[in-house]
Amino acid sequence: MAIISKNTLQKSAGLVGGAVAARKVGAVVPIQNETVKKSIPFVLGLVLSGQRGELMKDLGYGMIAQGGADLLSSFVPGISGISEDVLMGSTDFEDFSSDSYDTTSAEAGEMNF
Repeated sequence: MAIISKNTLQKSAGLVGGAVAARKVGAVVPIQNETVKKSIPFVLGLVLSGQRGELMKDLGYGMIAQGGADLLSSFVPGISGISEDVLMGSTDFEDFSSDSYDTTSAEAGEMNF
């Protein structure tokens, strides 16, 4: 028994291909209004998902996912994708406390906690 079936690979390739196609379509469309520009891949994905072939449906679903996330991000900034700021947060640990947690400078057996 295979860990990943042929059907799963084909569906995954269709979804990823649809997401990539949505990004390409969104970058090529010469429309100034960002909301309209981001809705085109979503609508195109809806059209493709209604086709007969399974690959075309999967491409459409991938375009719906990517186009929908891009469209949603135009209404709610920062909702799709993770920026470095969100992932890393503050790396300046002195912001969290004014106490010294350096145990090497403690007085004879006492520590400043």
